[in-house]
Amino acid sequence: MAEIAADRERAASPLAGLEHWDINKLLRRNVSQQAPATFNEMMELWVGGTALREVGQDRMQEYLNFLSRFGLDQRFSEIVDDLAQDRGGILECDLGPIQDYLILEAHFDRIPGSAPLILLEVGGGYGRLAELFLRYSSHTICYVLVDGVPESVYYSWEYLRQRLPEHHLGMHFKDQRFDPGQFDAYVLPAWHAKEVLQGLVHCAINVASIQEMPDETVAAYFDFFQQRLAEGSLLFFENSRGFFYVREYSYPDNWLYLVKSATPRSRTLDYPLDLLQVKRERCAAENKSIIEKYYISLKERASGLIKSRNVLVRKEQKFRKKEVSRLQKLLTGHSKTVADLRAKNAEQSERIKELSAEVMTLRRMTAVFLSKPKRPEVQPG
Repeated sequence: MAEIAADRERAASPLAGLEHWDINKLLRRNVSQQAPATFNEMMELWVGGTALREVGQDRMQEYLNFLSRFGLDQRFSEIVDDLAQDRGGILECDLGPIQDYLILEAHFDRIPGSAPLILLEVGGGYGRLAELFLRYSSHTICYVLVDGVPESVYYSWEYLRQRLPEHHLGMHFKDQRFDPGQFDAYVLPAWHAKEVLQGLVHCAINVASIQEMPDETVAAYFDFFQQRLAEGSLLFFENSRGFFYVREYSYPDNWLYLVKSATPRSRTLDYPLDLLQVKRERCAAENKSIIEKYYISLKERASGLIKSRNVLVRKEQKFRKKEVSRLQKLLTGHSKTVADLRAKNAEQSERIKELSAEVMTLRRMTAVFLSKPKRPEVQPG
């Protein structure tokens, strides 16, 4: 990782500024060659803390309902069951990649050309989606992972090497020349992507990392995809329009929308799955209707969220009113109790005063009695 980090510092590629990650700051400690970032430490950075929780049946059902639109719900259940047996459980961070794999795999028949299919994922983290393709795809593929974070570059190779020992994995920093006929997967630093990937690829993938890139890096990647994707190739993006950078993305006008939809993975309101295909001609007219349908559904979803919020607000107001009434009753009862105690205290104070006066009288009478001289005793004659 130290070697990769040093190489990144020397790089001049516009793709080298892929991420805004300060590992020392994010991990709240000094990361060094002697104390590198561990895989477990990086997990939360790759997927987020909430994504590391085990999921219940309700969450599974959300994905099943969505994937049933594509006829993929049964296959989703099969993969979930298989992974649960393999890994001892299913986490939130497992569900999204399974969804993405299934939707992409279902559209591979649209891609012209011969095997292997070269898939290029930018910002693939530790390689979860790559693992699903290598484990379950019915197509012959070469999966290329491109990342700008040194820890991701190293750990994606290490993760796939340990999880899939039967596959052929290559890595740029192992001095292995990229050859899609030789490797099932190949790990490549972002700043070497242009020089290494000279040929065409069949699919470009990005999930939740373009949303963290500055505009110039996004433009550089879109230009790179446009150069490396032949006609008929696919592009798959899932990125929020309201996280880190608030913006919409301007895709080249020859990229045709096949799917544009919110998914159970959408963490913000405007967080669509965009599946597109490269065409020779402009696609503005076809895309317009798909984009309009998406924003109509987004408006409906937003209205539903507002209604749900208003219902929750009314419930909260009703609860607060009941709580205020309950507290007022408690306060009234408390005030009455305090008044009763004060009255009793006043009575006791008066009684104490009376007793104190009686004691003082007795003390005076005793003093007078003790002060009188005693009569001498008369002796009998």
